[in-house]
Amino acid sequence: MTSSSSPLITGVYPVLPTPFDAAGLPDAQGLRTLVRYLIRSGVDGMTFPGVASEVATLSEAERASLMSEVFAEAAGRVPVVAGVSSTDVALTMRLARLAAGQGAAALMVAAPANLIREGRGFAQRAAPDRGAVPRTCLAAGRSGWRRR
Repeated sequence: MTSSSSPLITGVYPVLPTPFDAAGLPDAQGLRTLVRYLIRSGVDGMTFPGVASEVATLSEAERASLMSEVFAEAAGRVPVVAGVSSTDVALTMRLARLAAGQGAAALMVAAPANLIREGRGFAQRAAPDRGAVPRTCLAAGRSGWRRR
């Protein structure tokens, strides 16, 4: 789902890991430190969070808070691709709207396995809310990643 007004995502966009403190809680300050490090290192943009990582252990509130930390620290200096994958389409859409409101350059979404098994695509389930999210979406399904 691209248009002539969609930004072209090119270059190096590393996926930020989620740092945790000694108590096992998400470390927002450590995450901000990673964002500053990547920007100083000359990345073209960054992605947070990934789809195959510790993000599944985070609550919705933690995901939203950490995503906000990344956008605040990046402060428009580099584009941010927001990973909004979830097994729950409604949660994915809430995260997508949050990311869009914070200026996400694109969304990264892995189609929930339950929708693939049921033969329904994420795009069809999310269709009513499409206007609320960025026009550039990196989607993964049976055939791998593709830009929409």
